[in-house]
Amino acid sequence: VTVPIGSHEKCPLAVSFVARHGGDRFLLDTVHTMYASLQEQASTAEKCKPSTNAISQEENAEIAKEK
Repeated sequence: VTVPIGSHEKCPLAVSFVARHGGDRFLLDTVHTMYASLQEQASTAEKCKPSTNAISQEENAEIAKEK
């Protein structure tokens, strides 16, 4: 089962689940149970994108060395 969860930089993202032979019902129940949580986590991760203006730790270290 492949569950679409959103996109990143205009590319689609999905999570795939595979079950053993004969485990179809378990797989479908698991995906059904986890779907809302997956969507919630994907939207949370999208909102928490790092700012492009943020200074990295390496840049901070270089600035401190120069001082």
